[in-house]
Amino acid sequence: MSEPEEKNRRSAAPAGHRPGRPSPARRRAALSVMLALALVTVGVLIKQSHFNPAVVASRAGGGAGGAGAAGDMDAGVAGDMEAGVARPEAPIFPPPEGLRPMTPPERFDRNTLSDKINGKAEFYLPAGFARLDAQRFAMEAAPDIWMEAFLYNMEEPANAFSVFSGQRREDAEPVDLSPNAYTAENALFLTHGPYYVEIIATAATDEVHAAMRALAAAFMKAHPQAASASAAAAAEEEEEGSGAGSGAAPSARPEEELLPAEGRIADSLIR
Repeated sequence: MSEPEEKNRRSAAPAGHRPGRPSPARRRAALSVMLALALVTVGVLIKQSHFNPAVVASRAGGGAGGAGAAGDMDAGVAGDMEAGVARPEAPIFPPPEGLRPMTPPERFDRNTLSDKINGKAEFYLPAGFARLDAQRFAMEAAPDIWMEAFLYNMEEPANAFSVFSGQRREDAEPVDLSPNAYTAENALFLTHGPYYVEIIATAATDEVHAAMRALAAAFMKAHPQAASASAAAAAEEEEEGSGAGSGAAPSARPEEELLPAEGRIADSLIR
């Protein structure tokens, strides 16, 4: 490059700019972008650390249903069948009037649970998890709206209460289906004997909430022995803790009674 050309190139550069290095304005813009990405990453990590399996219950997604959601759901079911997911022949329980089975029932054990709930099985496995039965039901009056029932068999009522209490939603509204039952947005949660039950819908209307309650009631009616087992366990605990004839202090109480009343937030304990 000749000397005049070199002088022209240098005179064309902005004041304060050094050739080969980004300008201060570009450096500030790059730092802003990196900071924004870091904040997004932190937000995602915080959200994942508060995972609630009920919130992502259905793989289909798709908002309030529709052809897209149904198509994705059918594809997911087909994929499960190819993967060899266990499918009992009979429905998990007879649905109430107004609901019909939308998919075959699915069954998952300790080895396959993470296939259903996106790798979050470690929340249930240490708590005595034995089996998960799941099935989707469509509303006959609105076939594009459906819900999925998740029946976690935790083997013992205390285990069912453990996972129930560990996932209680902040927006919980108690319902009178069982001593431990509440609704939250588009979902219903309860315990019934050794079962922890989640019902997740694709919409959150009054009609859908009524259908979820009817579906939960149908499950409880189909499993009366679960309630009997729970009552028997409670009676056995009370008898063992009474120290009959020994004058000993009670050694066992229902888990709910172990939570201190002093300082407890009103309506924070579902009974």
